[in-house]
Amino acid sequence: MYRVGRLWSVKWFSLLLGCLIITACSEPSSDESRLRQAVTEMEKAAEARQAGPILDYLANDFQGNAAYRKANIHAMLLMHFRQNQHIHVYLRIAELKLEGNKARLLCRMILAGRDENVVPERGKVLEIVSDWEKRDGEWRVVKAAWKDPLLQP
Repeated sequence: MYRVGRLWSVKWFSLLLGCLIITACSEPSSDESRLRQAVTEMEKAAEARQAGPILDYLANDFQGNAAYRKANIHAMLLMHFRQNQHIHVYLRIAELKLEGNKARLLCRMILAGRDENVVPERGKVLEIVSDWEKRDGEWRVVKAAWKDPLLQP
């Protein structure tokens, strides 16, 4: 009887030790990784032609180029989704700066759109600078400026 109890104690201790090691070795969920994850989720949503997940990351007081607001971005996304049956986004975060509850990201992006053809029919190169703020524990885009670096160096 004593042996069975001791065996169970060793198993529980091993399980607990294993959990502690896994927890200690896992990378904490940092603000940088959360921001990178948010950008990836927005990229996937664009390719899936879903405006909701993209808009969820925009702050209600979002400001963009030419006085664009959140509603303007929504309309622009819907227009692109109607024009392109298939959307491909190739995005790279070139720079990420964190300062407390604020962050600035510089992204370089290639957008390609097509209907039924295999080869994309439309495309655009963009350079996007976005300012993010952590509000109520969640990162939101508060400001963004984008340009075509091929047309506006």
